[in-house]
Amino acid sequence: MDCRSGMSWNLRRLFKLRIVAAPIFAPSLDLGKFTSRIIWSEIREKAPKVVWHKLIWFPLHVPKHALIAWMALHERLPTMDRLMRMGIVVDCLCPMCGDAAESHSHLFFECAVSSRIWTMVLRTCGLNRMVLQWSREIAWAMNSLKGKSLLSSILKIAWSACIYFIWIERNARLYRDSMSSVEDILADVKTIIRIRLSTRNINRIDHINSQLCTTWGLLV
Repeated sequence: MDCRSGMSWNLRRLFKLRIVAAPIFAPSLDLGKFTSRIIWSEIREKAPKVVWHKLIWFPLHVPKHALIAWMALHERLPTMDRLMRMGIVVDCLCPMCGDAAESHSHLFFECAVSSRIWTMVLRTCGLNRMVLQWSREIAWAMNSLKGKSLLSSILKIAWSACIYFIWIERNARLYRDSMSSVEDILADVKTIIRIRLSTRNINRIDHINSQLCTTWGLLV
């Protein structure tokens, strides 16, 4: 079938992909062997797994949180310093704290506001530790948030949720002149954790699990 100019943009794009799809089907005419998963595996760009992939891609992850966390880990979020280099803005002051220029490493978690949010999450988990510079915080998370314990599950959900809500709050302050308190943001993180863990069977006889259920408001 020929591609005609009156066809929709999507259909015309699909027609142009025939040359990409043809080699996949060429080895066999048995179309029953092919699935969308196989085709996607053939045409996608392949690369080794990054070392931090289990921090955001795990069974309990929230897709929209994982996307923002993925962009943060790749340092692809349009922070003010990047926008300034592109000539889009002339002032790169951090909209969260207003004390320093906003860069990726500043926003996560050198900024006093974002650092306090993540610190409160850690303390709610019973971890009294200093929040480190971004790359060192990633290294800590990769080494510490392993396994399927309740603590690990909570912290992995909270990791992506914190990055997501910090970015959302940053945009609200910058573009809508709207501000939420650190306590409100922590409440949002707690809500996400309760939702994601609501169907999980938790061993509440374990003292640590019982304490985590209390501090995070996980119902029986």
